[in-house]
Amino acid sequence: MIKAFAKVHKKIPDSVLLMIGDGPLMAELVQLAEALDVKAQVHFTGFVTSPQKYFSIIDVFLLPSLSEGTSMTLLEAMSYETPAIVTDVGGNPEIVVHDETGLVIPNEDESALVTSMMDLARDANLRRQLGENAGRRYVEHFSEKNMVAQYQALYRACVGA
Repeated sequence: MIKAFAKVHKKIPDSVLLMIGDGPLMAELVQLAEALDVKAQVHFTGFVTSPQKYFSIIDVFLLPSLSEGTSMTLLEAMSYETPAIVTDVGGNPEIVVHDETGLVIPNEDESALVTSMMDLARDANLRRQLGENAGRRYVEHFSEKNMVAQYQALYRACVGA
């Protein structure tokens, strides 16, 4: 993600990358940002107890995971009508509908990530449309109310009620 961002930043100098969270690779990622000369544009929050507060200030949610289950942060981003760029791993393609609620790119494809980031950075209308669709998809398929209704229907079908 940082390598892709460095390429985007060369073409869109006012772009900023917000890295929320912490982990064993944090020091390595900070060094990479320094080496790619984007340390001033990559903001590392470290561990955050409530990352949801950032969803209202970001334009695009990036989840270029190498592997993923069902990402709760992806669902939270969608609930804030934030468009996402995700890799085609785990539950991501079941959650994000490509070109409708976000962009799904091949795993480990830096070029596709750069292209997708550039596309969304340059097109506010596309970001808005994908974000609105993401919010709608979240409510229709992943909100608490809808999930409870889906489980109730499943249980009723299983017991023949």
